[in-house]
Amino acid sequence: MVYTVNLLDDIRHRYVALASLSNFEMTQTMTDVRVLIDTGAFNTMIDLALAQRFGVLLPESMVVSIGGKTGKARFCIISNMTLNSCTLTRIFALAYPFDDWLMGHILLGTNVMNNWDFTISRSRDIIEFSEKTPFDAPNKVFPYQNYFKDGNYVAVQDELGI
Repeated sequence: MVYTVNLLDDIRHRYVALASLSNFEMTQTMTDVRVLIDTGAFNTMIDLALAQRFGVLLPESMVVSIGGKTGKARFCIISNMTLNSCTLTRIFALAYPFDDWLMGHILLGTNVMNNWDFTISRSRDIIEFSEKTPFDAPNKVFPYQNYFKDGNYVAVQDELGI
């Protein structure tokens, strides 16, 4: 199945879409979360405030650099994110307190998009994708829990023993 997500035009030179988040118990739902499609980022990043409401924070962390700032980001599993009619579950992300205009945003990295066959069309303002987990993905049961560490594609369960 091919999913189509409309891109917003409110931030020049960025691919931005709207999504909704819900927690594992489906008791909290939030709409109009801005998702920046970041094809240059390895790992998905989420504002720490969103991660605390819609994910599970893990005790592990790693050093990240975002917006010219460097700091420790907590490992996180985002429960559910819906882009139009496609719901992604158990997404590995790095939770970090975003500043300024990034507050309340998600930067969707290639740890998610590597599981897609996708095209981005700026002329039509859409991203079209179908879910196709790569043959060499380390974790095909929960493909969105793969991430990049030290240049390697890693399954978070293998790394943390969860």
